[in-house]
Amino acid sequence: MRILQVVEAVDPKMGGVAEGTFQQAKELISRGHEVEILTGEETPVKRFEDIGAKHTACSPVFKPWRWTPETKRWLNANIDRFDAVILRGLWQHPMLAARQAAVRAGVPCVLFCHGMMDPYFLRTPRQKLIKRLYWSLFEGKTAHSVKAIIFTAELEEKLARETWDLDGVDSALGYGIEDPHDADRADTFCKKHNLKPGEYLLYMSRIHPKKGLDMLIKALAKLDDSTRPVLAICGDDSGAHADELKALAAGNTSIRWCGFASGAEKREVIANSQAMILPSHQENFGIIVVEAMALGRPVLTTNRVNIWREVESNEAGLIEDPTQKGTDQLLERFFSMSVDEREQMGENARNLFCRRFEVKAAVDKLLEVLESPK
Repeated sequence: MRILQVVEAVDPKMGGVAEGTFQQAKELISRGHEVEILTGEETPVKRFEDIGAKHTACSPVFKPWRWTPETKRWLNANIDRFDAVILRGLWQHPMLAARQAAVRAGVPCVLFCHGMMDPYFLRTPRQKLIKRLYWSLFEGKTAHSVKAIIFTAELEEKLARETWDLDGVDSALGYGIEDPHDADRADTFCKKHNLKPGEYLLYMSRIHPKKGLDMLIKALAKLDDSTRPVLAICGDDSGAHADELKALAAGNTSIRWCGFASGAEKREVIANSQAMILPSHQENFGIIVVEAMALGRPVLTTNRVNIWREVESNEAGLIEDPTQKGTDQLLERFFSMSVDEREQMGENARNLFCRRFEVKAAVDKLLEVLESPK
């Protein structure tokens, strides 16, 4: 099967959607399918070439919407080559143009909305106005024209159906990542950033206000020097918000700003941590949460991460509200646990990953939808 994946951007620094696109492409190619990627970014990303996936990057003229006339021209010239189109996300021109081209050509589409139907993104009157208008003009047609919307978690689907008109729209559940069971547990990255394996907490995500990192920095500051854990912060730490957080953390010598990590370094710093902590105000799936569980690390997160019920019911981590009090309690509860209890939680996390979040099962579900008669 020739499959086109269309997404805003796949630079690894873009976070979970980019990573999910890469990992599913890799698994599809391993099964003999041909995969191409179309995005609205300046240059192709080499790691797709490395796995045999051609990446066409249409450099945007209007970056907030990832718009360029080149996207439509490319689709008109190439859409007939594909047996299926995977739309990864909403609200951006590349996915809209791909849906319109696919409908004209009779090429079936599926949609991963990646949490972009979450009511969190309708918090302000301006957000509500823009997205409701865009839905009525464009994305409502997208939702009702695809074979199915593939949600990453049951809670994501529940929130989407409560927020948007999805009556009559078929859906499926399926999302996951590659099993990194053979991850390199060397300590090269750790040595570089003065991290002792097994003796630090890890925050690894975008440096963004919705991630709750300010609450985590404040929670650490409340602890005595003798009990305060080392916190490794891995993410692109350039930009105004990162500067604000660094000022907030000034004088706290337990915090290590490690910058962006990927590949072997990423797996190393996760595998050698005590736990992954992400006090986020909203996460559709939290792919970094799943990556931590895959490497047997407990996860400390909030009930605004859409897989929190799975984490809590399987005792794979700790869950609190996305508040300052909740973030304080994540630290208090984790460090009140015995070493044996923490190790058991890590084993539970690994077991949950293997049962529920491994990429092979997710791709099985994707192919089942693509190959269904509808």
